[in-house]
Amino acid sequence: MKSSSILRSLSLRIPPMRLSGSSRAAVVPLPIRTSFDQQLTAELDALQASAASYEHITWLLNALKASSSAQEITLHSLQKLVFQDLDTKAIDRYLDFNIRMLDSCNELTEKMEMIQNYVDSLRVVAHLVEGNAEPHPTTLARVGDVLDSCQEMEKRINEMGKCGSASSGLRKIFSQKHYSNHHHTSQTEASGSRLGEILNGSMAITSTVCAILGNALSFKSKRGLPIPQQQVQSVSSWSCSLQQLQKQVKDQKKSGSAITVMELPQIAMVARSLKDQIKPRKQNELRLFDMEELKSSCGKVEEGIKALEERVKALYKSLISVRMALLGILSNI
Repeated sequence: MKSSSILRSLSLRIPPMRLSGSSRAAVVPLPIRTSFDQQLTAELDALQASAASYEHITWLLNALKASSSAQEITLHSLQKLVFQDLDTKAIDRYLDFNIRMLDSCNELTEKMEMIQNYVDSLRVVAHLVEGNAEPHPTTLARVGDVLDSCQEMEKRINEMGKCGSASSGLRKIFSQKHYSNHHHTSQTEASGSRLGEILNGSMAITSTVCAILGNALSFKSKRGLPIPQQQVQSVSSWSCSLQQLQKQVKDQKKSGSAITVMELPQIAMVARSLKDQIKPRKQNELRLFDMEELKSSCGKVEEGIKALEERVKALYKSLISVRMALLGILSNI
């Protein structure tokens, strides 16, 4: 049994103790689990359980679905709260985070569009080479130009999200300094607050899932996962489950089974090999390449990217819904 599940079940297994009047004052009651905590924990536990024997695309799709579900849980939970003036700071901080996450969703979408262009270019290469035992020099020149463009796209895709790059939204939102300070402040000012729990939970799961997806959409399977070590300071059940999930993903990466869009590193290797084979002294080796296999790999990537794009769009819409709800709340405080 997972440690989080054991901790959550302790309160059901331990019988009440009879205490003397002098010792009763020292007893601290167990915190009451909120509906938000229960629902978000269930989403995270299900996601963690599926990671042991996942198919990478399937797991990423489930992770994005869980993040969208967390926004629905957030919306439902907000409807049950009574808001006060002191809540405005926590809401303002969340809105700042929210707009950054919307930018990150746009960045993920842009990255997937570039991968689709990369796949389309490899399809052109396969069409030019297949069934052509002795390609014409003009054909080989065109193949070389297309493969050069693929190499440039590969570099741009790998650079997206790195610190200091032109598109550094993903890395910025997951930098330990920004993220931990954000959570430390909100935890301090909204300690014990249901609003604080709800907004922190929404932020934590969304950033984690987008970090994992951003890392998976890379041709470098060994790139480090940008998740802070001490991301959440809450003692709620959902935070324990989230930390276990983060650790599991990191451990899988160390063991060589990182979550990726599986075919990306493979088709990149094929593209580099093809580029080498079109050199005059190696052109006869083009016959060794199975273009049907390359097209099949491209098809798998294309199918996966299309499904991921739909889930990212769904997450974007759910983030917008939470944003609009909080803006409405601010206008009525």
